Amino acid sequence: MIHFSCDRCRRTIDTEDLRFAVSIEIQVALESSPLHVDQTLDAVNDLEALQEALMQFDEHEREEISQFAYQQKQFDLCSDCHREYLTNPLGVEPHSRVGFSEN
Repeated sequence: MIHFSCDRCRRTIDTEDLRFAVSIEIQVALESSPLHVDQTLDAVNDLEALQEALMQFDEHEREEISQFAYQQKQFDLCSDCHREYLTNPLGVEPHSRVGFSEN
């Protein structure tokens, strides 16, 4: 029997309950990247030119770049956590969103 648990609250998700799959894709925004190469990376529009740009780094640097340049994560959520995720996907505390002065 397949067992699912919520990746947020760790509660077991019954097969009769709804299970929500959340996929998150994280990638470097090249136009604001801290990487410095001779050519501007935001002008790179094909894979061959990107490969040439990456070859300017040594092997260790290329490995580091590839580890953080693109990631894909998948999570299972129960109904309750799904509802909370939709209202606050980044998990930011509500009081920290608005900054009113103390006058």
